[in-house]
Amino acid sequence: MKSLPVLFLLILALLQSGCSPASDDRFPPYDNAAEAAAFYGSKPEFFRTFPLTDLPADLKWENGMDLPEIGSEAAIKGGSIRWFMASFPPCLRPYGPDANSSFRSEHHDDIYLTQTNLHPNFPGQHIPGVCDRWALGPDRKTVYFHIDPSARFTTGNPITTADFFMTFYIQLSPYTQDPYGQNYFSTKFAGIDKYDDLTFAVRLPEPRPDSVYFSQIPPMDHLFYKEFGPDYIQRYQWRKDPSAGAYTILPENVKIGRSITLTRVRDWWAKDRKYYKNRFNVDSIQFEVIQNPEKAFEAFLAGRLDFYHTYLDRQPWNWNEKLDGEAYQNGWIERAQFYNDYPRPSQGLYLNCSKPLLSDVRVRRGLQHSMNMQRVIDVELKGEMDRMRTNNDGFGRFTHPTLQPPVFSRELATAAFAGAGFTERGPDGILKNPATGQRLSFELGIRSRPQEQRYALRLKEEALKCGVELRIESLDPSAQFKKVLQKQHEIALAGWVHIPPYPKYWEGFHTDNAYEKEKNPDGSRKVKTNTNNISETSNPELDVLIDQHEKAQTLDDLEKLGHRIEEMIAAEASFVPAWATPWHRTVYWRWVRWPADFNVRASENPAQAHVHWVNEDMRRETREAMTTGKTFPVQDLNFDQYRAKTPASPANNEN
Repeated sequence: MKSLPVLFLLILALLQSGCSPASDDRFPPYDNAAEAAAFYGSKPEFFRTFPLTDLPADLKWENGMDLPEIGSEAAIKGGSIRWFMASFPPCLRPYGPDANSSFRSEHHDDIYLTQTNLHPNFPGQHIPGVCDRWALGPDRKTVYFHIDPSARFTTGNPITTADFFMTFYIQLSPYTQDPYGQNYFSTKFAGIDKYDDLTFAVRLPEPRPDSVYFSQIPPMDHLFYKEFGPDYIQRYQWRKDPSAGAYTILPENVKIGRSITLTRVRDWWAKDRKYYKNRFNVDSIQFEVIQNPEKAFEAFLAGRLDFYHTYLDRQPWNWNEKLDGEAYQNGWIERAQFYNDYPRPSQGLYLNCSKPLLSDVRVRRGLQHSMNMQRVIDVELKGEMDRMRTNNDGFGRFTHPTLQPPVFSRELATAAFAGAGFTERGPDGILKNPATGQRLSFELGIRSRPQEQRYALRLKEEALKCGVELRIESLDPSAQFKKVLQKQHEIALAGWVHIPPYPKYWEGFHTDNAYEKEKNPDGSRKVKTNTNNISETSNPELDVLIDQHEKAQTLDDLEKLGHRIEEMIAAEASFVPAWATPWHRTVYWRWVRWPADFNVRASENPAQAHVHWVNEDMRRETREAMTTGKTFPVQDLNFDQYRAKTPASPANNEN
């Protein structure tokens, strides 16, 4: 892998030359067909081939076509959307180092299709993806699939069983430098069987609560990835991987450091399919880099962006104050609040247990009681958020029903710190250990965004009351994310996006993602970098529960084990829950249109399901109105059809 300085120089050269990333011809031709075939042959129990006549004859095939359509029949195809991203992604690869960037959802997760997808208004119900039918085998751990003959990649290449074989070849390869992917695909699957080019089966090690869901894998175009090899990281750094989805990124639309544009695939194979025909309506979506969310909001008000939703949950002053201007009062700008039913991002403070002072659970518990999250919610967030209770809120029955977040309490914090030996306050008010002279001083890492600076300053002010010093370090979002993944932080304000239908714990709390199996030369444990366990939580008893959760075979087992895991995570005190929003908000110029019910139930943000569209006639009408002074009715919309009740949190103890 290139060193950071060399990669920086490469990007700089591309910027200066005006070249697109795809014009890089540093790599010689490569064909992995023989290597892939040898790999498949080396694992005959995993990769199997049978004649179609061996396909079980008594399978009960499903097609998922009995559910309501998604989106609106009034949707119009065409037009363009201007949006923004806070930082330019470090790569377009979906796997490997730096692939899990803040732009990943927009260009990958919200677009690609697997064999089936979940209907966003009916939790747990499958609809066709690239496959037009599927069947669960009698052993409940083998799932059979038939690929839609019309299914195509964004390259135009047909999707076949070979592309699912390629997925395993790539995911199991060390070339990706992706430990999570290698572990997942080597432990969560028992193999794949080919019956013909359109028919295959995925085998799981054991039955799962929803084996169809757990057998999902994205097909990877074996023709596009024929050059996959030892130089994968560099060769595919800026090459947009094909998917079966509606959008792609053309090489000429990647402007390094400035913008990326998604382009709707011409004659997309699923454009007339039920569940997809009224979605993915806009022809192009341009993401311009605007690092400061406040600047982005100003760009929206100035008409440079077509809508704005990012950070509105953490910017109530924009929603409540800055919108009350001419454009909104004249009806040129509209706004909507939509109560969704979706797992909440695990927003909070992650305490790095690998750091010496934070390795003491008593110190971590003291810190939990020193962080006045409720004051941040009440003051900085205008009281409009819910206090997050667990690391996995919003999963219905799978979220712990009674667990409460730690309260801010000087009394409880002081008692916890005293147990760790911090009993004296210095002249600056910070607690210290009289035996060692060590002070309770920690670095709090945040992203260089104005709202996070406000949150951090409020937490710093409140923590001082408990004898804790927080030293705030504000970094560019990409730099902060990289530092956290390298486990170089002490305390980080961060959050992971969760997706339905079930919580996942292995990534964030298992020892496998905290420490390498081999130790450092001095015998100490070696921190494992580039994993989601950014708190470095490591507890053998917790590991056992997580392993059991990973292999749970019923929904009841998933629920019971998940609740016990959440209790143990709370006892570890490596995470301080922050806040969660029960809705998503968006403001938009009136030419951006939405369905009558506005959005889908399982939507993290209003753009995720791509049910919106652009009315170019209304754009022209609005532009003309802005010059003539014509007005339209004010639109302040609220959609609460999916509103859920949230248990009340206990009050802070300020004493």
